[in-house]
Amino acid sequence: PEPIRREIRSEFGLDDGHLVVGIVAQLRPPKRHDLLIQAAGDLKERYPNLRLLIIGQGEMEAALQEQAQRAGLEDRVIFTGYRNEARRLLRGLDLFALPSEVEGEPVSILEAMAAGLPVVAARAGGIPEVVADGVTGILCDPGSREGLRDALADLLASPEKRQAMGAAGKERGALYFSADIMARRFQELYEKCANS
Repeated sequence: PEPIRREIRSEFGLDDGHLVVGIVAQLRPPKRHDLLIQAAGDLKERYPNLRLLIIGQGEMEAALQEQAQRAGLEDRVIFTGYRNEARRLLRGLDLFALPSEVEGEPVSILEAMAAGLPVVAARAGGIPEVVADGVTGILCDPGSREGLRDALADLLASPEKRQAMGAAGKERGALYFSADIMARRFQELYEKCANS
């Protein structure tokens, strides 16, 4: 693993042996961090080395910490608070999760894909346009604890699948979302309209 990965993990007391699922989002109800904590609770026996890195801040923080404690996950769910270098922290993860029920432009997913991470997310808002289900990640029904748990379990069980989806996501992200290409597409469109 690259040194940056080790460095980030050691900041949170984690090592290569941990399976680290991360989310970057404000701690607000529509983001459904609570669902992610429930799913982690469902998987804790099967994956004792599973850790959840919750990057962000918001009004739900105390309630979510309490929820993690009640689920016996206080040593497995790590709240980082607001971090201005969230993009760097992505490089310490094994996979990225975003169970949001409301999501316009899923910027954090694009960043996760750019970092080569497979994505588990809810089929909500603009997410299905970005995540190719079964190719760059796994989509589940919004609000479904079982769907989220099964999608996570599927990827946690297979380093090969994580690797393949992460690589596909990186490629897809570069292809579709690089500012360069977008600018070129607008230019072509503009010229096409101007010349017709």
